[in-house]
Amino acid sequence: MPKSPKESTDCRIIHPAPQNLMRFLDKLESRFGRFAIPGLLKFVAGLQLLTFGIFIMQSEEARVAYFDFLRLDSARVFQGQIWRLITYIFVPSSLNFLLALIGAMFMSWLGKGLEEAWGAFRLNVYFIGGMISVALGSLLFGFDEK
Repeated sequence: MPKSPKESTDCRIIHPAPQNLMRFLDKLESRFGRFAIPGLLKFVAGLQLLTFGIFIMQSEEARVAYFDFLRLDSARVFQGQIWRLITYIFVPSSLNFLLALIGAMFMSWLGKGLEEAWGAFRLNVYFIGGMISVALGSLLFGFDEK
């Protein structure tokens, strides 16, 4: 016997926040969508591989200095070295060739799939929003890459 609406065990609540967020993203995309960077994650993966190649070709002392130049360091950002808010993204996660290659290929593959599903603008908002969040967290809480 079907239950009446009052006796229903379905407790789903329709929350307006996701719909409002999607409307906001739609407005942003209609206004700024022409500035989206198609293939952004492929570009970042390529720059990580380039940085990896530069790391491999350098001596240990030069590698440490180059890493120190690129890493996110909140104290140095406050001294005016604002490029660090972007360049930390290009530092490869590993100095192992196979792991760096697999990481770049995975990032490229994931970026292609997300770009096909979401579109270039939304993927750019997601990626750049993540970069900004990490940078703000580093600046506010003092986390530095070591």
